[in-house]
Amino acid sequence: MVFKRVNEISFENAKKAVKVIIDVLNEFLDSIEKIYPNIGYGELVKTLTLLQSNVKLSTGPFLSSTEINENVSLLFEIFSTMNDDLKNNLQKLFEAYREITSFIFSNNANIDVKLLDFQHSRIEDIKINNKHLNDALMKMKDSNYTDETLLRSLFSIFSSIVETSEELHRKELNSHCDKINTFSKSKKLSYIFPYDPIDVFGIGGVVSRKDKKGTYTKQRAIRHLLDHHHFKIDSENHQIHFKSPKNDSKWKFDFDETISFKQFCTYLGIVDAFYKSAVCLLLSFQLLGILREHFQYSLSHKTKLKLRNLLLHLNQHPYLSK
Repeated sequence: MVFKRVNEISFENAKKAVKVIIDVLNEFLDSIEKIYPNIGYGELVKTLTLLQSNVKLSTGPFLSSTEINENVSLLFEIFSTMNDDLKNNLQKLFEAYREITSFIFSNNANIDVKLLDFQHSRIEDIKINNKHLNDALMKMKDSNYTDETLLRSLFSIFSSIVETSEELHRKELNSHCDKINTFSKSKKLSYIFPYDPIDVFGIGGVVSRKDKKGTYTKQRAIRHLLDHHHFKIDSENHQIHFKSPKNDSKWKFDFDETISFKQFCTYLGIVDAFYKSAVCLLLSFQLLGILREHFQYSLSHKTKLKLRNLLLHLNQHPYLSK
């Protein structure tokens, strides 16, 4: 399934989209609730499941603006603030997509921006990576973060997660940024999109290019080092030394950092949590748009419903119906 602009899909396809989105959100919330019970995520799953059921049974708009905002605002709050290590990045991501939406509406811009324009199989890839990651991290913890063989398998998982998820998110945001800036320039506006996708997605910071022409996210720099075997493992002290080659003109950045096996596992967990939270945050934006476009009634529609119900009531009255 490809997520399109909300005004391009039929009512029935909108119902199917809501089901897919809430299924993914609930799966993620359930996994959090198992780790951190009794903090309310389980109740939110129940609320979203009820919304999903009501949408499935609906034949037209049935939600007020307030009801929609109540259902979605908590999702925004959870997925943009859920982890102190990620709060800054997730808040920037939330604000960047809010900025995109605001610009399009305020300038009546005909810009082809599709949040999460990807095949549903991409989410399945993330789920598969997640299962392998959770199993490996648990075993690594059981070894007191000393198992070198397991560590090397985590290197492969790290590379896969960064490649799959950064392709999904960063390039998409970068595309939206370019489209908005191009539109602004064509209309001779002074507006420039204020968020740098590399900065938004850089977990633990960014790494500057040698030629000063840009930056890499830290996790992408580490992925490059892992894939090209520019690291050394200190088995005795359980440490990893990442170091970019000095005399290689083709190598585009400098990096030199030593971390423990445990620190690498922690960082991997944080990076993975960011990408999953980003998926859910953007799905929440998509859910909000679909609910407003297809399931929110206007005042006139609400009035019609009241009049119809009143007429039905009058027709059923034992005296007036005679």
